[in-house]
Amino acid sequence: GIYNVSSPIAVKIFPNPTDKFIKINSPHPGKSIKSISISDINGKIRLEHDCSDVILVNATISTTGLPAGYYFLTVFFNDGSISTGIFSKI
Repeated sequence: GIYNVSSPIAVKIFPNPTDKFIKINSPHPGKSIKSISISDINGKIRLEHDCSDVILVNATISTTGLPAGYYFLTVFFNDGSISTGIFSKI
């Protein structure tokens, strides 16, 4: 069969590139962030952050523990929607 799959909406990440932290602005106003995952270009999850205990629509995440490189950010919302983005760590 044919499935209609919608692409995730890109999340706004700044500053990009970064050295100490990233700020995430949700493209879904009014939706609460459930969790945030950061993966390297090899697909290895480098950081996971559970946000389910607070109502959060924007976030600041420390990147000091990440080595320099490119990273994929995935933001999971409480309603099951997903937003993605790419950033570089210098």
